[in-house]
Amino acid sequence: HGQLGRGKKCSSDPCVVEFFKQMTAIPVLVCAGKEHCFVATSDNKLYAMGSSKYFGIGSQNRRTISHRIYEPIEVVTMRSIEIIKIQSTVHTACLTKQGHVWVWGFSICISTNTPYKLNFNEEQQRSKNDNNKNIEVIDEIKITDIAVGANHMLFCSSSGKVYSIGNTKYGECGIQDNYDPIGVVFKNPRIIKELKDYFIVKVAAG
Repeated sequence: HGQLGRGKKCSSDPCVVEFFKQMTAIPVLVCAGKEHCFVATSDNKLYAMGSSKYFGIGSQNRRTISHRIYEPIEVVTMRSIEIIKIQSTVHTACLTKQGHVWVWGFSICISTNTPYKLNFNEEQQRSKNDNNKNIEVIDEIKITDIAVGANHMLFCSSSGKVYSIGNTKYGECGIQDNYDPIGVVFKNPRIIKELKDYFIVKVAAG
């Protein structure tokens, strides 16, 4: 699918991706998804290569119509955004230095080929309305860690809270509300209440 970024060449041995060797900026982050790869560079640009069939590379570039991108192309929406972590399966999440999370791809919880920023404040407002408590809704929740699974994502905030989106069929979102054996899909971040008494610093998803 072109995820090696070396044209149609295949290799069983490590080899240099010439595209990045010729650049002034250097790669600082790499991530491999199901059929695609991402590389973030020191000049705050993000490049993608591989399959775009399921919105995997986050680009509307005309070269993505073939579904196979054999050489890196820039994800223009993410230009000038400093990324500190990338996670990907069939969908992708990027964590920025400012504590924002950008997502794209195709799965049960996300379906877009254009990266967009998740809003975590909606969950705080919803909790306030549901519980009728005096919960202060701050201007911005800073996310410090992210994890991407097959049909779900987890996010850790600077206050030690954990949020999730995705399918709850196997309990992977950690949310018991409205349980259904076939799974309930949460497309907006929801806090995992069972962890409220703990200060979480890292998350992982399978």
